[in-house]
Amino acid sequence: MSAFLSIARMYKAAFLIFCLWFILGGCGGSSPPHFGGSSASYIFAPGVPNFDMEATSAWENDASGVGIRVSVPISSLVFVLNDNRYIATYEIVGMLFDRKYDKLFTERAWAETTVAFNYKETQLSKSTIGKYFLTAVEGEYIVVVSIRDENSGKKAVREQWVSVSEAAKDRITITSMDLEMRQTDGSFRPVIPLQLPSNHDSLRLAGTLTRPNEERNADVHLRVKKFPNDTVAAGPPNMFSPVVGSLAYIGVDYSRVDTEMHSVKQLTLDAKQTRFLFFPPQLARGIYRIHLTVDLPSSAELAHDTALHEQRDLAVLRPGFPHLTVLDNLIDPLVYLAKNEHWDSLRLANTPQEKRRRFDSFWLSLAKNQQAAANLIKQYYSRVEEANRFFTNHKEGWKTDRGMLYVILGPPVSIARQFDREVWFYSYVDPDPLNTYVFKRVRAYDEHSTMEHYILERQPYYDRNWQRSIERWRRGTVF
Repeated sequence: MSAFLSIARMYKAAFLIFCLWFILGGCGGSSPPHFGGSSASYIFAPGVPNFDMEATSAWENDASGVGIRVSVPISSLVFVLNDNRYIATYEIVGMLFDRKYDKLFTERAWAETTVAFNYKETQLSKSTIGKYFLTAVEGEYIVVVSIRDENSGKKAVREQWVSVSEAAKDRITITSMDLEMRQTDGSFRPVIPLQLPSNHDSLRLAGTLTRPNEERNADVHLRVKKFPNDTVAAGPPNMFSPVVGSLAYIGVDYSRVDTEMHSVKQLTLDAKQTRFLFFPPQLARGIYRIHLTVDLPSSAELAHDTALHEQRDLAVLRPGFPHLTVLDNLIDPLVYLAKNEHWDSLRLANTPQEKRRRFDSFWLSLAKNQQAAANLIKQYYSRVEEANRFFTNHKEGWKTDRGMLYVILGPPVSIARQFDREVWFYSYVDPDPLNTYVFKRVRAYDEHSTMEHYILERQPYYDRNWQRSIERWRRGTVF
């Protein structure tokens, strides 16, 4: 009986250690990249500033151009202690290219500084948001935004396609479309990342119309469409790749609409600029396209103007994303690590208490003692959360091919990026095909898609290293 109680106490202690670690902070980091025509991937290297970027057609001081919003997580910056303050400085550069990158139209730089008054503030997951503007005539552009951390000397780049509509006296134009979320103080803050947890607070869509000199009526339509998407965790690198055209391959099926919500506002444009607000309903988990159009009943000719259409995509993920907040969130990523019998045991537990006991038992069976179990748990779920931050697209980052490798193998030694490929090297030896993983970017079947989706080119010769890595985890010897 005493032996049974001792084991029970070990189970409880291991789980409590784990819970304390999550409650006291879990993993640091930033949000995953925002939507864009070909938004660059995050580079998980010390000193590289991760950030989200949104570029839209805009109008400022009677000039048309590109409005850029940049969200920089405080914890991704490098701070230097100076006169009892922690200071991070970085330079933001915005550039406009033509669709083939043959011509640079505009380039502008902005210097930014973030100040923290203690070390804890430098590790906050919240972001600073900056708003910038590049003047441009009507046309289609590739917007390239880079941030260089002045203290680390390292740089990250994002890019996005945007169509600029010139505000003119003879037509109506949508000059802004901002998705915003309510904060705890009641104010609204721009939603720049592509992903949101499903337990987000109230959303609103704020837009602005410019108008011709004469008064005119307009009907503004908000449509929110939901599409089917793949949600299954990635398969091992030595198995078969998804079949071309399957949901696992394309990620999101834009040819099918699951549901559609539609709201209309009737406006009288009696000022140079008219602002309007929509309040979409709470969005459940899924992939959405938010589409704004303006109809002009008094002018059929203007009703088809391309300046009267704006849209953006949004992925709504599980509550608490990207953090792991409940037991089921912790069990799901074990699909890569647990043997079939352990996986079935975890999933088929009849009660929450039994599920928790089996979860604790699983980790103690790998590590053999409380402290080792706590360390192993911290290492595994740190990688899961980091994968969520780095690789999330239409599904959580740990479920993607890149996320799977990141969780089990850790960050690669180096990465080579090409136009539609990303190559991860887990060895300093060149060439070393057994430790080199190639990801191909899947070109979306929908021209407006903003989901960046990479699929691993699976090979049977990955089997040995993969199984060896899994066994290291199962022996509790991962470093």
